[in-house]
Amino acid sequence: MSVLRTEVTGYDSLTSKISNSQNEIERGSSSIGIYNWISEGIVNFVKMLGWAAIPSFVLILPIGFFLMWKNREPTKISITALIVIFAIPAFYGYSVKAFDTRYLFLLYPIFCIVSLYPIKKIYDRVSKKDLLLILSTSCIVLASIGFFEYQNEESQREFEAYQLSFIVAEKTKIINQYIPESGYLPIVGLTEIEEFPILRNQFNDSNDISKCLDPRKCNGLIPITNVSLEEFIKNNKESGLTHIIVDDSEHFLYRVQFLKNVFENENEFPYLIKEFDSQEEGFTYHMKIFRIDYDIFENVYDS
Repeated sequence: MSVLRTEVTGYDSLTSKISNSQNEIERGSSSIGIYNWISEGIVNFVKMLGWAAIPSFVLILPIGFFLMWKNREPTKISITALIVIFAIPAFYGYSVKAFDTRYLFLLYPIFCIVSLYPIKKIYDRVSKKDLLLILSTSCIVLASIGFFEYQNEESQREFEAYQLSFIVAEKTKIINQYIPESGYLPIVGLTEIEEFPILRNQFNDSNDISKCLDPRKCNGLIPITNVSLEEFIKNNKESGLTHIIVDDSEHFLYRVQFLKNVFENENEFPYLIKEFDSQEEGFTYHMKIFRIDYDIFENVYDS
């Protein structure tokens, strides 16, 4: 299945995330250094580990590790060694920003073993063991329901991002990147394929945002730089920049400042003509599409 997916799309959705990121390390290693690479890997690993522990392990797993080492269990060295070995692929993946909780699946059986330490300790001290079993099961079920409800909201948001990608592809030509939601744009082109499957090189078109599979090589997606809006437009006018996309993505805090300013204070930019507002169309994911009026832009900054 992995081979077929690679033949058709050019990647296998799991290992390709790591291999494609090797170029990023090679380009950035000279500037960020091995220390920053390791520190970023540690931070991302801890974040993803916390996410993977929700909802079943988030409370009992830390206690389990504490009890395992406190009681000097003879198996603690073996368990710790297995964790370190199984965590190496995940650490490497997260250090190159290949965020996928599947890299941690190998650790789940070990998590179950470690989680038994606090469960056994509590079970031995409680007289009403049946009641404890019922309460524990109820807590796990309720936590799981809450987690899946949250995931359902995220899925709804992702579905809206997918729907809005069709509108972006229809109304724009060359835009700024708005990762990760801009990753849905190639799906627009995939839905237009009349014969399927086809090879990657038969579909990929770097000049069409709806048919560009690699955002780093897409001429229609301008990479975001931490400059002012004025500088961004001037720097990319010759590249054909036509529209600015802003949104309230969950990654809003990590959006550059000028995108935040446009989203929150659109009336301060007379040369940005709003052509679409998703909130006005009933979407919960709030996205705005602005066309750049270069005549007004030049009048504002040349006067």
